[in-house]
Amino acid sequence: MLLHHLGVKFEDKRYKIGDNSSEAWKNQKDKLGMPFPNLPYFIDGDVKHSETLAVLRSICRIYRPEYLGRNQKEQAYTDSFANSIYDLLNSWIPPYL
Repeated sequence: MLLHHLGVKFEDKRYKIGDNSSEAWKNQKDKLGMPFPNLPYFIDGDVKHSETLAVLRSICRIYRPEYLGRNQKEQAYTDSFANSIYDLLNSWIPPYL
């Protein structure tokens, strides 16, 4: 959603959950060239990493750094807000892979 909001063109690669369909992800993840391959992941040139908040922060640093806060006070607020929302989402959405 963030990339759409920013108007960034990207490949939205998806993997199905369940049955044998997760084999596609298992076969792909070791080929990504990152130390901790996981979903979601982000690759932009030499930048390769996974984990939701890390991916979102990386996208912001590249395309809209002011979204991370324009000063230390705003940065502290956005960090707290992001972690609170992430904790809430994790309580609603269980991991599948």
